[in-house]
Amino acid sequence: MKRDRTRSIWRGMRARCSNPKHISYPNYGGAGVSVCARWESYENFLADMGPAPPGLSIERLDRSQPYCLSNCIWATPKQQARNRSNNVLIEFRGESLPIAAWAERYGLAVGTLWRRLKAGAPMDIAVSKPLLRGKPWRGHQRPRKERT
Repeated sequence: MKRDRTRSIWRGMRARCSNPKHISYPNYGGAGVSVCARWESYENFLADMGPAPPGLSIERLDRSQPYCLSNCIWATPKQQARNRSNNVLIEFRGESLPIAAWAERYGLAVGTLWRRLKAGAPMDIAVSKPLLRGKPWRGHQRPRKERT
């Protein structure tokens, strides 16, 4: 019999939330994450989410909410990495995003943006300075006071 990937994902989701012996239970069921009553049935889960697309897995949009249709998507590993609880969110221009998302938005390498922020550059300068190929970032340059 052929293995049903969607069913395996469904079983894993339920086990993480309800089986204290599951390795991930402390981060899911033990932390209050649950599966909605409708999704206790595989047929309902499949009807709501459809078959798992290749390379994608189930992801909760809001980590404080249960697994249910209104809170779940099929997500790429990249999307899932940005929704981890240990991500540091940076607030800028009314949005809170992980540093990787800001770097992607402004066409920077994550390491470049991280070094600029660590060197003391405010976010608006860190994302707007042009990349100088082959030249190291020298940190945020404060305007010099004129000597008298």
